[in-house]
Parts: sequence; structure tokens; C-alpha cells
Amino acid sequence: MKEIDDLLNKYFEGKTTLEEENYLKSYFRNEEIQPEHEVYKTLFHVFDEKAKEKIPQPVDEKNAQPNVKRFWKLTAVIAGIAAAFLMIIWVMPIEKNQDFAIVNGEKIENTQFAQNYALEKLNHVSYKLETNLKPLEAIATVKSRMEPVKKIPEIKKEWKK
Repeated sequence: MKEIDDLLNKYFEGKTTLEEENYLKSYFRNEEIQPEHEVYKTLFHVFDEKAKEKIPQPVDEKNAQPNVKRFWKLTAVIAGIAAAFLMIIWVMPIEKNQDFAIVNGEKIENTQFAQNYALEKLNHVSYKLETNLKPLEAIATVKSRMEPVKKIPEIKKEWKK
């Protein structure tokens, strides 16, 4: 069994010949394996299984679909689904009572109350504007009364002639 141990050491160092590797493979295919070599049995069994596997055939490039075509097909499908979804939403019946107001985060569906509340708020805004614009009216009055003062330089020129 010293021979198998030496061959395993050479194998794991990558120094075995093809004949020596075949000898190791046939040893591990055997039923009479020494107990100290049992750990390597599955390793060589896997190697045998992998050797039996066939390499997949290369893809025929003529029949392969380019990624660009696949992308546009996928885009068209997604766009169609989105359009159908939007049509369903658009055609769905709308709530019967569309008149409502949201006051302090609460939905008010009483039309008369909503109109009165809106009118009250508009009157409040109107009052604020009116009171805040009074100083501007005074400025406009001063400006209109200052018009004759602007004509003084012209009158002086007329008199000097």
C-alpha cells in the first residue's frame, strides 16, 4: 500500500504520468480499497462521473436571437400590458359623488357645507387683501397729487424764455 500512498502524493503534487493516474483510477474503482484510502474514493468517483459527461453543443449563431431583438420584444410586451392596465383604470366607473372638500385632513361630502366653508375662506382672504392694500391706495393718491410738481421744471423753462 506504500505504492498507492506514494502515487497519491505524486498525484496531488501534479507529478504523475497518465499511466499512474489510470492505475489510481482503476484502484479506486475496485471494491477492495484500504480503509485509509476510503476518503479519496469519492474524489476519484466524481472524476469518473465528470469524464462521462458530454460537453454541450455550441449554440448555432444563425438561430440564436440577438439580445437587441429580445429587448425590443420584451419592451413591446411590457408596453402592451401597461396600456391595457391604463385602459382598465380609465374605463372604470367613477364615484357618483364627486363633490367633496378636504378640511383639516377630513373629507367632507356635504356640498352645502363645503361651499359655505369655501365662501367663508374667500371672504377672509378678500378682507386681508383689502386691509393690506389701503396703504397702497394712499401712495396712489400722493402720486396723483404730485403730478403738478413734476411740471414745475417745464414752467420755469417757459418763463425764462
